[in-house]
This record gives sequence, C-alpha cells and structure tokens, in this order.
Amino acid sequence: MSDRSGPPTRAEVCAVACAEAWRGDGEILANPIGTIPTIGGRLAKATFEPDLVMTDGEALLVENIVPVGVPGAPKVVSGWNPYRSMFDVVWNGPRHVMMGATQIDRFGNQNIAFIGTPERPHVQLLGFRGAPGNTVNNTTSYWVPNHSPKVFVERVDAVCGIGYDRAGELGPVAARFHRLARVVTNLAVLDFETSDHRMRLASVHPGVSVVDVVAATGFELEVPAPVPESRVPSDEELRLIREEIDPLGLGEREVPLVSHPALGTRVCALFGVEHPIVQTGMGWVAGARLASATSAAGGLGIVASATMTFHELETAIREVTERTDRPFGVNLRSDADDVVERIDLLGREGVRVASFAMAPRRDLVKRLQDHGVVVMPSIGARRHAEKVAEWGVDAVLVQGGEGGGHTGAVPTTLLLPQVVDTVDIPVVAAGGFFDGRGLVAALAYGADGIAMGTRFLLTAESTVPRAVKDLYLSKSVTDTVVTTQVDGVPHRVLRTDLVERLERTGRLTSVPRALRNAVAFRRLTGTSWRALLREARGLRRTQELSWSQVVMAANAPMLLKAAMVDGRPDLGVLASGQVVGVIDDLPTVAELIGRIVTEAEAVLARLDGGRRA
Repeated sequence: MSDRSGPPTRAEVCAVACAEAWRGDGEILANPIGTIPTIGGRLAKATFEPDLVMTDGEALLVENIVPVGVPGAPKVVSGWNPYRSMFDVVWNGPRHVMMGATQIDRFGNQNIAFIGTPERPHVQLLGFRGAPGNTVNNTTSYWVPNHSPKVFVERVDAVCGIGYDRAGELGPVAARFHRLARVVTNLAVLDFETSDHRMRLASVHPGVSVVDVVAATGFELEVPAPVPESRVPSDEELRLIREEIDPLGLGEREVPLVSHPALGTRVCALFGVEHPIVQTGMGWVAGARLASATSAAGGLGIVASATMTFHELETAIREVTERTDRPFGVNLRSDADDVVERIDLLGREGVRVASFAMAPRRDLVKRLQDHGVVVMPSIGARRHAEKVAEWGVDAVLVQGGEGGGHTGAVPTTLLLPQVVDTVDIPVVAAGGFFDGRGLVAALAYGADGIAMGTRFLLTAESTVPRAVKDLYLSKSVTDTVVTTQVDGVPHRVLRTDLVERLERTGRLTSVPRALRNAVAFRRLTGTSWRALLREARGLRRTQELSWSQVVMAANAPMLLKAAMVDGRPDLGVLASGQVVGVIDDLPTVAELIGRIVTEAEAVLARLDGGRRA
C-alpha cells in the first residue's frame, strides 16, 4: 500500500467536488457510478448530507460508510433495491445519479454508446441503456476522469443523455424533471448556471489554470471572471477518505494528472508509469523511501544497488513493494561479482526496470529481458547509444555534461538530438532538468521523458541529512566542477575545500588513498578480495580503464558516503548537476512531480493556443 500522508491529491480534490454535487439533496437516492463518484457520495453522506440513501454498489441500501474495494466489509443494511426495481426508482423516485460520459457537448448532451457514424461506428461502447431515462427523470451529474477535446466535443456522435437544448425542444414531458447539476473532471468543475444553460467553468482544481481547461475543451466555454479554485478537503474529510472510505487508495488510479497527449509517451507504456519522469539511481541516496515515493507519485523510482549488499538490495526491493504497488527500477553495476544473482532477484521480485550507470554486457541484457525486466543503460555519446541499441536494450538514458554523474563534455542540448536521430528506441534525457519547461523541451528534441538526480536528491523523502541539503541549496550554477580525482573518470561534484585539495593532489598520493578506500569499501559490502580483483579486471575490460583508474574507482562510494550518509561534506564529496543553482526548495516527491506535470501541461496548452491562432 502506498504512503497516503501529505497534502490533498488531485484525486481527493475530485472526490470532494463530486461530494458537493449532492449538497442540499437531503433524503434522496444517491447513485454514484465509478470509483471517484462513489468516494464522493459516501463522503457527502458521512459529512454534510447524512440523509442520503446510499447503495453498496449493488442491491443493498446501507447506512454505514462502506470502504471502497474492500471485500467482506461490514454493512449496516437498511433496505433492498434489486435490479428489477431500479427502473421504478428511475421513473418515479427522487434520485441523483453521477455517471460517466464518453462525449459531452456545451448543453450537456451525453454519449456513452458509440463513436463515429451510426451506420459504421469505429468504437462501440456500452449502449444507450439507462441514460435517457436517467437524464429525463432524475437529477444527473457527470464524472470525466480525463478532460480532453475528445470528450468535450462540439457535437456528440450519439445522444444518450439529453442536454438542456434538447430537453427544452421536447417540452414539459422531458424538461419538468430534467436537471444537470455539474460535470466534475480531473481539471475542473463545470455547471450549466448560465442564462441559456451553456456549460460554464465553475472552478479549477489547485494547480490547474483556466488556460489549461480551455485548451482541453473542444467548444467555447462560458468563463466567468474570476474563476474560483475548487475546494480542497478539510482535515477531517481527508482522514475519512484515506482511513475509512478509500483506505486502498483506489481513487488515485482513476485520476491521471496528465491530460495533454504529448505527455503520454513511449516510456510511460514501457515502464508502466503515469508520467515520463525518472528518478535516477544515486548511490547512498536512492533507497527504498525515495524510489517508492517517486513511483507512488506516478514516476519511475530507481533503487541504487551499487552501494548495497545483496541482502540490503533484497530488503530494499521488498520495502518498495510494501510502500507502493507501482512499477519501479533497480540500478545495477554490470561489473559486480554477484550481478547474475542480482538479476535473478529482480526477475523473482517482479522489478520492472534495470538501469546501468555504464553499458552492461550483452549477455546481461538478454538475461534481464528473459526475466521480463526492461533494460535502460546510461550513455554519454552517440556511438555508445548505437552500440547498446544494437544489443537490443529497451531504452537509453542520455546524460549530457550538465549532469551530476560520469559526464562527457557534450551538453544535453547537443547530445540529445544526436541520439534521438540515431536510435529508434525510447530515449530518456538527463542533465539540467528540474521543471515542466525542461520536460517539454526534452520532448521537443524527440526524447520520451526526463531523468533527474539532483532535483530528487533535494526532496523531503531523500534521506540525505538536512544540513547537507541546505549546503546544496546555497550553491549557484557555477559552484560545481568536473573532476577525475574522485574515481579516475570525469565526475561532477560541488566545489568544496576537500575537492579543491583533491584537485591539487597528484596521482602518486591519490592512488594510495584510493587503496585505503578500497579496503574500507570491501569491509562495508562484504566483498571478498578475489571478487574485488575480478571486478577490477572487469572494469578494465568493459570500461577500458587503466589500472590507476581502477584503483581510483574505490574512492567514489566512500567519499560519497561520508557526505551523503554521514553528513560530513568536509570529509567527502557531493555529486551534483549544474542544475543545483536553480533549485531553492525541498518539496515532497508528490509535490515535485505534480508541479512538473502541471507546468508542462500549461506550456503545451500555451503552445497549442499559439498554433491554433
């Protein structure tokens, strides 16, 4: 089960907006259809409309709050309403139904039957059954989980539920009980409180702009000035939703933050995530807490296993699966002595993605894919992308010189277009990304998503000590340096007194220091000397390093641990992208991903508007 703490989510705001549809109804049969409407109906009964008559979703009328999706939950039954009697209520009883809409127009005409021409529809749906009688005889509201121009259309292909214009044309027989209360979507609340009953924008959800809603609507909306923000749940309503009404968090699955089609990229399908945002596998930083928070928020969280023993990796994987049921990844070292055992562990535990800081061996790629694991190595040059694509990897992570790992001299803005023009697999861009504008820019270059390290390091769920985070926040874009004195290959870190001293150190003194760190790292991870030597030989062969560089490679994990775990930047180094200079806060992971997606949608909507103009 995912962590349900923190501020209200978009799904919870939508549930409250649905609950408000029944405000003032009193003793009336509330008939919500769908997870979010059901949560909203039960929330209304539990708070401001206790006289509502609720069903259990089937034939029983219940008095207590039944948790959504919990089989065998106790029910206080007050009546029985079998299906054969439902239409008696539809025709004669006071009832307010909230149903879905595949298409809806400005007057509230709704289609849930088919899309296309009646003679040859290209999509066949559930049919007309029930909707005409509901809209003529009962108060009706609609729930649309994905607000888009495909749903909000100029003219519906089939009229299943009638809108205000048609009800007026049909006269009293259709209009006397006809009332459309509201339309709730993942972006906004809409109603028909206008002189001619055209659809009006009643409120926008937090984080959504009027521009976003207008861009996602296929007809001209009535937009008052100003447009208020939708009500967020109170503390008590939030407690009721999370603890009593929706303890399994099923509502979160029904409300995608993404509404613009450009944000539903190939990596979303490949990784099984909502948003094309990846949290990189940073050693000592990307543990179970950070990775699970990222995945729970709709991105791809990655556990960094290079600094973990096999047992620690097992524990971390199981902790992530306890915290969230969303897909996640594990970052592996291809030269690790037990890499085959780790790959088999990923397969057994159902890990979705394996990432690599450097290119894996071809046989490891095949072994992972045989387990059903998606393989995504990091690359820093076009020729590296060509090589791993030929091996059959599923995606590549392209990191330019701005990044905080092993960087090349080519910036992301020049490396990325080279790679997307060369390979035909999904590409994730890394180096310099921190907001929605960057996500849109990466997509414009042809990438399928972005990966971020430093930005996720500086979040509430990152386990890096607060004093170290504050040090990061104090830095500018010029306060990083690329050095080879950490592990023998280019590595971008924050400028500190220690780094300045390392830069002045010659190879004669740095190699002995690295040997001491090799001993310490061997003790920390339980690696045998034979395995350590085997890994060193693998580094020489696969990464084409000299023996002095291999020895230096022992520096990185120990110097990073001193700063990132022990909180002693004076004794260690702090890996960082140049992007550190434009980061000034420590949001939760959910807040960070939410605002990146919202900002990206706003940028795309603005660009869409410019194109239409």
